[in-house]
Amino acid sequence: MNTNALFYKIFNRCITSEDYVPWAFNMLEDDKDSVSLGILSSFKSTNNIFEVEDYFYRTLKELNIQKPSYKEAALEYICYLARKIVTCELDAIETAETIFHIACDLDNPEELEAWLDISDKIDEFKYTENRSSLRRAILILDIVGEAKRTINK
Repeated sequence: MNTNALFYKIFNRCITSEDYVPWAFNMLEDDKDSVSLGILSSFKSTNNIFEVEDYFYRTLKELNIQKPSYKEAALEYICYLARKIVTCELDAIETAETIFHIACDLDNPEELEAWLDISDKIDEFKYTENRSSLRRAILILDIVGEAKRTINK
């Protein structure tokens, strides 16, 4: 997860200690380095959230990383979720619903309009009697296709 996507979780107060450590590893893999980043990357998910956040904010200061806007963070988190759909790390239907809710929170910007259509297809699938595995597979293919398009925007 990159910095902007991580900030989406911070803005929405759904961040945990578990989220910061992989972020620190990603930063190190991207050849970023600072004393606090090194310390942060050594933490475990069970570390106290206040201590972890302290080192996260120290890292931002040391690396001169600016806090993104809410929209920037949300759009990047949507891309993060889309990548998780494409790599089958998260359930496609549940994750697509999450993306739709984020898009609604952003007042449905034009670049995310397709997720409204996906949401309609999900609702149609969920609330009709014909819930065959073939219809589910087609829905998932549509979701994965849109996830790929979202990543490439």
